[in-house]
Amino acid sequence: MEFKAIETRYKNCRFRSRLESRWATFLDAVKVPWEYEKEGFSLPSGAYLPDFWIPNPMPEWPYAGYWLEIKPSNVSAADLAEAQQKMAELTESTKHTSHILCGTPEDCKAYFYNFYQAKWVLDNDIEYPVGHPDPVLFHLVYSLTHEVPVVPIQEAIAAAMSARFEHGESGAPK
Repeated sequence: MEFKAIETRYKNCRFRSRLESRWATFLDAVKVPWEYEKEGFSLPSGAYLPDFWIPNPMPEWPYAGYWLEIKPSNVSAADLAEAQQKMAELTESTKHTSHILCGTPEDCKAYFYNFYQAKWVLDNDIEYPVGHPDPVLFHLVYSLTHEVPVVPIQEAIAAAMSARFEHGESGAPK
């Protein structure tokens, strides 16, 4: 039996899945601006449309924007490898760092493509501030904004996970 994601509307965007809309809700909660499916690319491995573009938070550095790809927590090894290949090509082509987020904001595994070393790094293997309740998402938000998150990560996770999209609801916090 094949499962199909349910399209979801949030902030005038039609997301391909609720998982993507939960990430948009999380990004809004931590005050990270985003654009959904900004543009497609023709890469050596084929056409590609990344899920999110995070605009440049540092105008003095032209390569400071970021690409995000969202995958379910149960992504297959083959699908993850394909996403890593395309995101690596995208990073090499655009000079913008790429992140792959697997799962919800509550149970995320995050990978980022280290452009300088030309390899993928699992964020869970990086050292973070001692005692931070969610070091992976702390690092993600910090890397996207170059600022310590204004909204506590746990509050942003709660907002994303409690967002409702059924029966015409928009996912917006009440």
